Amino acid sequence: MKKLILSLFATTVLLFVTIIPFGVEGQHVYATSTTTSTTSTTFPATFRVTGAHARVHTSFLASSPVVRNLEINARIKVIGRATNWHGNIWFELSDGNWIYGGSVQRVTATSINALSRDTTTFRVTRDGARVRSGTYASASVVRRLQLNDRIAITGSLINSNGNKWYRLVSGDWIYSGNVQLEPWIQLSQMITFRVTRDGAPIRIGNYARTSIDRTLGLNAEIQVTAGIINSHGNKWYLVHGLGGWIYSGNVEQPPGIPPRIP
Repeated sequence: MKKLILSLFATTVLLFVTIIPFGVEGQHVYATSTTTSTTSTTFPATFRVTGAHARVHTSFLASSPVVRNLEINARIKVIGRATNWHGNIWFELSDGNWIYGGSVQRVTATSINALSRDTTTFRVTRDGARVRSGTYASASVVRRLQLNDRIAITGSLINSNGNKWYRLVSGDWIYSGNVQLEPWIQLSQMITFRVTRDGAPIRIGNYARTSIDRTLGLNAEIQVTAGIINSHGNKWYLVHGLGGWIYSGNVEQPPGIPPRIP
């Protein structure tokens, strides 16, 4: 009788610590201890790491060996969830390892909103604006941009904090508060203009506050390849060969030279 009791006790303990997979279509749901873990999240799903140097373990226990550390905002693919016998939620990664639920957050905005065109030109509104590897201010800085730089944007995403970020052609990201969409006039051919003001400045940007690169004399002729209406509603032209901008009020098209610029 004593042997039978010990045998039953050992069997009970074994069942208590064993992970029992449940056949749930589209999910990989586990029961640990005597409680079945359930969640409304459909797996697989993309999660974001919310803690710096979050540890990936071989099992759903903090005492299990650490496989690697993940940086904050890293994206991971989760295929299942478990609640261990301590009542802690863990998520199973696609490689079979585990991460503690308190170190990750499900990405709610996984789709990137496409713009109306393949690419749209934006103007940088802050000198030293950071281009980052991800859609969070804590993501690593790839490079910095100067005020009035032009960048090509391919899409946008609102992150889990509710902040809007734009995706560059390079695949990197910039915070929406550092850029501005402006009407861009791309000409099919160069247009000749005549300077109407002696000492008219050619500036490095399309705002009167930007630095002067050089000045032009009265009646000097320039060729224009594009134009833009800035956030103040002023039209500026991009001067061919000089790489700078001239205010539209300082030039005019000579009579009889079509087509007129918009």
